[in-house]
Amino acid sequence: MIICLLAGGAIFFEKIDLKSKITFDVLDLFPSNKDRAIIEIYRKIGDTNTILVTKDHQILDQEFDAFLNEVRSLPQVKEIVTNNSLNLRFRDFITQNYFYLGNFHPSTLSAQEIEQKILKDFSQDTLNPIDPLGLIHISDIGSQLQVQNLPLIIIKLKDINAQDIYKLYEKFSSLAQTFGITHYFSPSFVNVVNPQFAIQEVNYLGGIALAFFALLYLLILRMPFLTLNSLLTILFSNVVAIFSLISFYPQVSIMSLSFGIGISNICIDYMLHHHFLGYYQSRKVKFNQPVFYGFITTLVGFLICLFVPFPLLNQLSLYAIVNLSVAYLCFAFLYQKIGFSSPKYCTLINKFHIPLFPSWLLLIFSLALGGYALTQTQRDFDLSKLDYQNKDFENQKEFFASLYSKELFLIQAPTINALIGEAKQISKISQENLGILSILPTQKEIRTRQRYFKSFSFADQKNKLKQAIYRIQKNNPELAQMLKDAYRSFPKTFSQITLTDLQSLGLDVLQYNGQFYMQGSLPDVSKIAQFYNVITQQPQSLMQEITNSVYAPMISILALAFIAVIAVLAVISGTRIIDSLGFVTLPLACTLFYLSSMHIPINIMHLFAMLLIVVVSIDYGIYHIKEKDDIQAKHAILFSTLTTLCSFGIFLFSNTKALRSFGEVVMIGMICILFLIFFQKDLKKA
Repeated sequence: MIICLLAGGAIFFEKIDLKSKITFDVLDLFPSNKDRAIIEIYRKIGDTNTILVTKDHQILDQEFDAFLNEVRSLPQVKEIVTNNSLNLRFRDFITQNYFYLGNFHPSTLSAQEIEQKILKDFSQDTLNPIDPLGLIHISDIGSQLQVQNLPLIIIKLKDINAQDIYKLYEKFSSLAQTFGITHYFSPSFVNVVNPQFAIQEVNYLGGIALAFFALLYLLILRMPFLTLNSLLTILFSNVVAIFSLISFYPQVSIMSLSFGIGISNICIDYMLHHHFLGYYQSRKVKFNQPVFYGFITTLVGFLICLFVPFPLLNQLSLYAIVNLSVAYLCFAFLYQKIGFSSPKYCTLINKFHIPLFPSWLLLIFSLALGGYALTQTQRDFDLSKLDYQNKDFENQKEFFASLYSKELFLIQAPTINALIGEAKQISKISQENLGILSILPTQKEIRTRQRYFKSFSFADQKNKLKQAIYRIQKNNPELAQMLKDAYRSFPKTFSQITLTDLQSLGLDVLQYNGQFYMQGSLPDVSKIAQFYNVITQQPQSLMQEITNSVYAPMISILALAFIAVIAVLAVISGTRIIDSLGFVTLPLACTLFYLSSMHIPINIMHLFAMLLIVVVSIDYGIYHIKEKDDIQAKHAILFSTLTTLCSFGIFLFSNTKALRSFGEVVMIGMICILFLIFFQKDLKKA
C-alpha cells in the first residue's frame, strides 16, 4: 500500500512545477516587511545583478573578445559594459545635449572682455569652440573601469530567478575556465550557488546517513522486512509532508525541506518503542501510552512554533507536524495489524547501566550550569556567517574588495525629474562627483536655459561675440574661423529625460510601486542622512534588523513552547518529574555551556537545534519514567538515541556553518541523553 502511495506521490510531483514552488533565495526565509522590500530594491538595481570580470595581462585581446562574445550570447545576459562603450555613451550624450547639461553661468561680458577671455582660453588650451562665452561648465564624468590596475568589465544580467542564475553560473564558469579568466565575481552567484552547494552537501551527508541507517537497522533489528517497511514509511511520511508544504505555501524554502527531512528521523523512535516492547507480534492493536505522550508533547512544541513570525520556522514546524503524525499513525497502529517477528535483544546492554548520579543532583547541576552559561553567551544572527564556506568566492570577493569600499544609498522619488533633483542636491552637499547624475538638468533648469537662449540678453552677447571675433580675425584668422559656428547648432528645445534615457547611459534605475529608485555610493553616507527621500541604510544592516525583528518574538514563543511542553511533562510524570526533567535541562545546559566556553555566539540554527533537543529529550524523559526498567525499554531508548545522534551528528563534517551549528548542538544534546540513560540514578523506580 505504501509503495502505491509513493507512486501516487511521484505522479503528483510530475504534474506540478516544483521549480516555481521551491525557492533557494535567503530572503524568502524572512517575513515580508519594509526592510526586506528595500533589500530587494538594492538587489535589483545594484551590483547583485552584475558579474565583474577583469582581463589579465597574459590574455590576448582577441581571446578576451571571443570570451565576451560567448558571454554576450548567453540568454541571461542583458549587456556588457566596457571602458570604451561607457565613455562613448557619455560623449555622444554630451555632444547632443551640451547646452542643457552641467552648470549654467549666463554671460554679461563686454566685447573687449569676450575677446580677452577667448585669447586667454586659447593660449591655455581650454577654449571650447562651440561655447566660447563659457556659459556651460561640465565636470569630468569619464569613468575608468579598472581594479588592481586591470581592465574591469561589467556584465549586466536580466531580471532572472535563482534557477536561471545557477544555470548561468555553470555556463559562465565553464567559459571562464576555457578562456583562462581567473578573476570574476557576482553577488548573485554567492546568493544562489552557495545554497545549492549546501543542499548538495546535505544530500551527500544524508546519503551517508541513510546508508548507515540501513546497516544499523539491519544490525539492530536483524529483520530485513521490518527494516524495509520502516524506510518506506519514513519516505512516505516525507512525501506527504512535502505535498502539504507545497500545497499550503506559495513558495517553500529548500532549507525547510532539507531540515524537515532530517527531523523526520525522530519518528523512527515510535517504531523502535513499539517493536522492542512487543507490540508487533500479536497482530492486535494495543495502545502504547508512553509513545503517545511523547508524540503529543512533540506536537505541542511544533504547533506553538507555527506562530513565530519567521517563515522558515513556520514551514519547518508544519513539515514536522505532518511528517511525525503520518509516521506515528503507521508505526502505532498500521504496523500492529501487519505484524512482525519477535524482537531480538542484546543482553550486554543491561551491564552498561551504572546508576551513579542521583537525578535530583543532576537537575540542580544542570540548572546551575545553564544559569551560568546564559550569563556568558553571546548572540550573532548575521545570516551571512551561516553560509556555505566557499573559499573560491571568498577569494574573488577579496580581489574586488576595493569596488565595495564605499557605502551605498538609494534615492527615491515619484518622478525622474525629482530623482535628478535629489541627485544634484546630494552631489552638492557631499562634494562628490556622482558621474552622469551630477550634470543632468531638472525641468526647472531646462526651462531657465530655454528662456535665456531666447532672451535679448543672449542675443546681445552673441552680437558682442561677433565684434570680438571680428577683431581677432585681424591677428589670428585661424582662431576666428574656428569660432564662426559658435551657438549656431545648439538644440532649441530639450525633451524631458525618461527612464529609457537614464538606462541607456548605464544608470540602474528601477520603477517600483509607483516610485523611481536609483543607487549611488559615497565614502560616508552620514552627510546625506537628513534627506527625506534618501535611504542610507546598508543592505547588511537591513538584513540584521530583519533578523533582530524576528529574534524577540521567536525567543518569546520558543520560551512559551518550552514552558508548555514542560507543563505537559509535569502532568504526565506526576511524582517522577525530577527523574524526567533532567532529560530536558541537562542537554540544554551542556549545550549553552559548550557554546559559551568555546566563545561561539548563538545563531539562528543553534536555536532551531535547541528546539529539536527539547522536543526529543522530553520524549526520552517520558519513555524513561513510563516504560519498565528492563532490557526491552533500554533497547528502544538506546537505539532511538543513537538514531538521532547519527542523523544530525554527521552535519559536524559540513562546510556550511548552518549545518555544522545544527549538528554540534544535537550531538551534545544526544550525548547528554546517553549519559542519563546509563548513569542517572532515579528517585523512584518505574
